[in-house]
Amino acid sequence: MTDLELTGLYTERAQCVLALARAAKAAGCVVGFRNDPALDEVEAARWPVLFIDLPTGQVSWHLTIEDRRSAADIDIYLGEWDRHDTAEKYRRLAAWQPACQSQEHERCAGCDGCVICGECIEG
Repeated sequence: MTDLELTGLYTERAQCVLALARAAKAAGCVVGFRNDPALDEVEAARWPVLFIDLPTGQVSWHLTIEDRRSAADIDIYLGEWDRHDTAEKYRRLAAWQPACQSQEHERCAGCDGCVICGECIEG
């Protein structure tokens, strides 16, 4: 893989993570950036960490300073890293079931729930 291809993959990853952060924020989750205290000041500024506090636990990613600049709508994170590892991060992410944001649930046959979120809408 070339450096250009790798850069493209990291750019795509960052856009997906930022979209996830905005969706989580819209769902009421705490989202924000902070510097990694394990890095020296220069590296920490180059590689800010995006934190998302999901109901299933905290998840985080190092992004680039350019990614941070493109996310001016995301505030500073005031919490601390809970020391999760990569496997735990993706377990928490996979377990997250955000509430349906649809203004109108769509009924499905046999009341298996909303076809968007699966939530029972029969009451």
